[in-house]
Amino acid sequence: MGKDRRNKGGGGGEHRDAFQRMNFLYQAAQLYSNIAAEHYHDKQHGQATKEEQTQVPNDRLCRTTGLSRFYCRTMKVIAQKMVLRMDPQVKKSICQRCEAILVPGKTATARTFSKPISRIVTTCLCCGCQRSLPTSSRSHKSIASDLPVNPETAERSEKMDE
Repeated sequence: MGKDRRNKGGGGGEHRDAFQRMNFLYQAAQLYSNIAAEHYHDKQHGQATKEEQTQVPNDRLCRTTGLSRFYCRTMKVIAQKMVLRMDPQVKKSICQRCEAILVPGKTATARTFSKPISRIVTTCLCCGCQRSLPTSSRSHKSIASDLPVNPETAERSEKMDE
C-alpha cells in the first residue's frame, strides 16, 4: 500500500533532466564565450574601422558575448524555477552583474592579494564588476583552482617553468 522504494537510490535524482539541460547550457555558454573572445581579440590585433576605434572595447566584447550571457541567464532561471542548487564552481565562473562567463585572460582578469586577507579578485571585462574570493590558508586547495583556466595562458606558464 505504501510507496515502492525499490527503485530509489542511484537513479540520478528526480530532476535529472533539469541538471542535464543546465549542464548543456553551461557548456554552450562557455563555447560561445570563447568564440566571441577570440573574435574580439582578433579584431583588436587586426585593422579596425573608424567606428570600431571610437567604441569602448569592453562594450564590443560585451555585445559579442550576448548569446553566452543568454544561456547563463536561462540556466539560472531553470535552477530558480526547479529550486535546484548550482555547483559552487559554476556560480564562481559567472559574473553576478552581466552574467558573462568569466575566463581569466579572455573575459576576466584575476589578481591575487595577500594583505590584509589573502584573496583573489576577479574583474569582469564586460561590466567591470569585481568579485573577491578569499583563499584559505588552512586547506591546500585554493579557490583559484575553481576558476576556469585559459588554455593559452596555462601553456605559457608551463613553458616558463621549464
